Amino acid sequence: APRANWEPLIRFNVCLLELMSNVAFEYVDSAATSGAKTVVGARLVHISRTQDPGAAGTGTYASQSIVELIRPDSSTGMDVYHRQLKWLFHWAKQREDRASEILTQLVPQTPFWSAVANLQPTRNKFTHELIELTLAFASMGAMRFKHAFNMPRPVAFTAKIQPMVPTPEHSALPSGHATEACAVAHLLTRLIGGANGTAVGAQLKALAARIAINRTVAGVHYPMDSTAGRILGATLGEYLASICSKAPASTSSSAPPQSLPWHDRKFELADPDGDFQPQTALVDGSPHTPGSSKPVLNWLWDQARLEWSGP
Repeated sequence: APRANWEPLIRFNVCLLELMSNVAFEYVDSAATSGAKTVVGARLVHISRTQDPGAAGTGTYASQSIVELIRPDSSTGMDVYHRQLKWLFHWAKQREDRASEILTQLVPQTPFWSAVANLQPTRNKFTHELIELTLAFASMGAMRFKHAFNMPRPVAFTAKIQPMVPTPEHSALPSGHATEACAVAHLLTRLIGGANGTAVGAQLKALAARIAINRTVAGVHYPMDSTAGRILGATLGEYLASICSKAPASTSSSAPPQSLPWHDRKFELADPDGDFQPQTALVDGSPHTPGSSKPVLNWLWDQARLEWSGP
């Protein structure tokens, strides 16, 4: 485990590599369209080693879905975008009231989370490190889905949107702001724990929802982008908390399996009736015992938990 006097940036790099060492991205399937392939869906998976490698370096590996997103159906042409644009014009009426929030939230929303959870830079330094790790993990996940889905931004369809802030130079779905905000909300809820964690978590999740919709108010995201981001962020936040807080798996064959709340979440994003109604389903997979411990992540989690154990 790392020493407490390590430079935080070095500790961050070690933790991020350890976290990502079991995560992979894959496409669900593709539909043939005029000889070309169109992405239908994609998922993040957790890969674990179920048997230690032998002398030849071989081993047995298993993969489990973490979260799967099915791309909004574009077979009906631009209808899905046109319906979503109606919501952007509706939310644009809030620009004057929310302008200061939107501008402040362009960067990581640490001041907003601190106002809810009373985060202090000296008392909660390891909590801040966990937040930075969560933001990096959430961003990496969101960007990989963005690359796979390649969905255009609102300004690509009409000049009437006139976004309040510069439109990012990457695709729309899922929203990175929504992903990061929801991931942090779920991470802090699990970290603080108890009744206080539940109360703080409720406020953080409400804040995350407002941060997400503010990107629609600003004119740079459709509502469906934020919904996808909130789904992805909540799952990644729970996944990170589960990996960081879980004790190393027992080697005893009689040890009971450990359930992972993040396992196999599948969501299809649809807009069937003109109103945005995402069709969602949560599928609980069979319990699973991780094949390897994460000592660096376990250590960081324990240090951060101590910051919330005092009066």
